[in-house]
Amino acid sequence: MNNISKKVLFYIVRYIIPLIIKKQNDKIIFVKENSSGCNATALYNWGNQNDVKYDLELFHHYTYDNSNLLSYIKKLTKLSKAKLIITTHGTIGLRGRLEINTWHSVHLKATGVMENPTNSFKAPISWQRVNYLLSYSTFYTTTMNACFVTNPNKFKITGMPRNDLLFTSNGRKNIEKVLKKDLNDKKLIFFMPTFRMGYSSNQGNKNFMNLFGFDNFNEEDFNEYLVKNDIILVYKLHPNEEPYLDKYTNGLNSEYSLNLSDKLILDAELDLYDVLNSCDLLMTDYSGIYFDYLLLDRPVVFLPVDLEDYKKSRGFLYEPYEEWTPGPKVIEQNDLQEKILKILNDKSFYEKDRRRLKKIIHKYDDHKSSQRIWNFIDSIIKEGK
Repeated sequence: MNNISKKVLFYIVRYIIPLIIKKQNDKIIFVKENSSGCNATALYNWGNQNDVKYDLELFHHYTYDNSNLLSYIKKLTKLSKAKLIITTHGTIGLRGRLEINTWHSVHLKATGVMENPTNSFKAPISWQRVNYLLSYSTFYTTTMNACFVTNPNKFKITGMPRNDLLFTSNGRKNIEKVLKKDLNDKKLIFFMPTFRMGYSSNQGNKNFMNLFGFDNFNEEDFNEYLVKNDIILVYKLHPNEEPYLDKYTNGLNSEYSLNLSDKLILDAELDLYDVLNSCDLLMTDYSGIYFDYLLLDRPVVFLPVDLEDYKKSRGFLYEPYEEWTPGPKVIEQNDLQEKILKILNDKSFYEKDRRRLKKIIHKYDDHKSSQRIWNFIDSIIKEGK
């Protein structure tokens, strides 16, 4: 079967199955892609814990092969039973089913049509089929609508369910469960960079000879630094980049530098946001996770090691970069080690900048986003919209 015939067949299957499968009016399916901040999973768990009146199902999307016709049919058959589908990443867009998309990040980097490298404008059709999108704030609605070009009235400002976990989870206990390690009272810092590989094309120009992408890095000195200062480094790579792990970790002391893989989190039946509040300091480069971390009012260090190349290959939604990143910027080892100690001893460093940005990004800074969303779900199902 050639590619055109296969596409036509899959299109027909996608059109027909929602027509022949009867939906259940009390069934809500939550689509789980991974364990790296899944809003759908957080909302599903909150519903179960609070005995909501619907039939809830957590759907593990990654267990299905969309290139295999039988697997594709099984996936669509299961999803078509839902009255409402809730997604975190890509959209589903099944005919006759309500869909709420929560998305998975406030983006610093250009996304959707905003990262389109060509002069041809093409809005993603799948986003036109979504009924509602959850939002952090008016600012977020505006920028996300620019990325995905849909009706801005579809956005509902509720906050994100996974962010409730920043306030309610026992992150320290959870991270010890995931890593199977007693961390005692050690200082805990997370490094969570965005990906450069594993996407449609490589982005930026990061040096993959060391974890941080520095031009020069002395692993022995860094290991001694962690031991001397009683610091545990936990690094969490983007799921797209985990297959390239060996390029990052040569020479690191495995007792003080720990890999928080998506599989480890999944095996512990937790999510990244169940452990995120365990760290004293977050380090990143261009990942939007720091926007959520602002809710904790804890320090962030930025490592824009390939800033100019990344601007050219991916680009940013907000510039200048320095104004949207409330923390010190470091691109070499000695400066990083100095800044970590400074911040751990003075958490007011960049405090005003963090709080200023938090007011822009977040309308709500509480643990009640899931409650607001479930109230909204009640209203749309009751009204049949």
